Amino acid sequence: MCRNLAGSTIQHDNFVIEQVRNCGTALVGATQAVVHPAVDIEYRDGDTTLHVAAANSAVFFTNPHNKKADGTTDLCGLINNCVLKQAGCVNAYTIGNAVINQVTGEVTIKKNVDAGYEDILCVECKNTANSVITFDNWKVTQRPNCATLAAITLTNQEFGYDAGATTTAVY
Repeated sequence: MCRNLAGSTIQHDNFVIEQVRNCGTALVGATQAVVHPAVDIEYRDGDTTLHVAAANSAVFFTNPHNKKADGTTDLCGLINNCVLKQAGCVNAYTIGNAVINQVTGEVTIKKNVDAGYEDILCVECKNTANSVITFDNWKVTQRPNCATLAAITLTNQEFGYDAGATTTAVY
C-alpha cells in the first residue's frame, strides 16, 4: 500500500518494486560459492585435442544481476567477455598452454607437452556493461611424459676428493 501526503492510498496485489543495479559495477566483489579446483592431468602422447578444464564462465562465477527479479527481463546482461591473465590479474597470459573462449568462458588446456607444465592463471570476465570479475591463482598442471624423462641416461662418474672445493658440478 502506498500513501501520499494528501492521505490518498493505492494498493496493488503482487506489486514489485526493484532498484536497478549499476551494471557497470554489478560484478565487483562477487564471489563463487564453490571454488573451482586446480586441474591436474596426465600427459597424453600424440593427443592434440585440448582438455576441457572449465566448461564455461559459470564454473568460476555466478552472475546474480543477469536478469531482473521477474527472471525474464535483462538487467546487466551475460558474462560474455573473458580473458586469461597471469596470476595477479595484471599481465596477459601468453604462454599458450591454456586457451579461453572469450564469449563462453570455456577453458581448454594442452595435454601433450613432453616436459609438462604448471601454470598459475587469472580468469577475468566482464558482463555487457563491462563490470569486471576475476578468479585468481587457478592452477592448471599437465604432468610430464615419464617415458621421455626415463630415456635420459646418466653416466657414472667418479669425483676425487678436493679439500678446497665448495661445490662440484655434476652433468
